[in-house]
Amino acid sequence: MLARIFILSFITLTHTLAFGQDTIKKIIIAAGNDNIRVVTENKTVEFNNGDMGNYYLAEGKKKGLKEDYQGAIDDFTLALMFDEKSAEAYYNRGLATYYLSNFESAIDDISKAISIDSTRENYYSQRGICYSMLSQYPKAKTDFDIALRMSPNSANCNLNMGVLLLSIESYADACDYLFKAQELGSEKANSAIDQYCK
Repeated sequence: MLARIFILSFITLTHTLAFGQDTIKKIIIAAGNDNIRVVTENKTVEFNNGDMGNYYLAEGKKKGLKEDYQGAIDDFTLALMFDEKSAEAYYNRGLATYYLSNFESAIDDISKAISIDSTRENYYSQRGICYSMLSQYPKAKTDFDIALRMSPNSANCNLNMGVLLLSIESYADACDYLFKAQELGSEKANSAIDQYCK
């Protein structure tokens, strides 16, 4: 109970619970109940702990789409306070951190997501991109290989591998992946093909 009160105090002090300009009038926690009721000037919203995690996950995604990456990171962190086993929250926080060019932290979060759910190709692809940004090409290649085994007909996976292979000057192999990415509908592959594969 004390941990929940601390979390709610932290939320109240640092966030407006995405209630816009509404002032939070009170937070009600019923003893022995996982429900939390937030009352503002204009509305009342009731959450349970699982809902709070999902709520902040959704809010973080909205902020990410608006390129408010620090706000997104804050919301994903709150989501993880309510559900520390949320691979999706770790992945999305890692993605937002990537967009702020903090590649080491992004790798840490995406690695945590993978440790919880190792079935998602996009987790490996994004971590591989982070490794590439740090010029850690063998680790990037390992992640891209895993992603390609999961989704061999993914335009993005083939594009990522092609770009990586260009970075290490393996042009013939890179072109194979880039042509496949183009065939699968990747328009981003076109400029690399024009420059390196003619």
